[in-house]
Amino acid sequence: MRKSKNYNYSKLPPLNKEQINELEKLNKQKDSDIDYSDAPKLSENEIKNAHFYYANSLKMPKESIHILLDKDNIEWLKSLGKGYQTRLNKVIRWARLNNCPLDEM
Repeated sequence: MRKSKNYNYSKLPPLNKEQINELEKLNKQKDSDIDYSDAPKLSENEIKNAHFYYANSLKMPKESIHILLDKDNIEWLKSLGKGYQTRLNKVIRWARLNNCPLDEM
């Protein structure tokens, strides 16, 4: 089995002009023009339980902090059992990657 590499996102090199142009071209492409013939069809359950593989594969440096959270938020994070701090980190990462507007909160 092939082992995937773990990357630290803060050490990735910047995109070059060619890469930026390619991303801009792909961004302008219509969804209907995308060829999905080589991609497996996902069930609703697989989509619902999908995770950010790329973000999860990065070995992010951790920093210990002290934070006060509302009790209902802690209970919600702990409701699935162990790993609530990891879940909190994923929630924050999802908000950041999805451009959650901090200044409007």
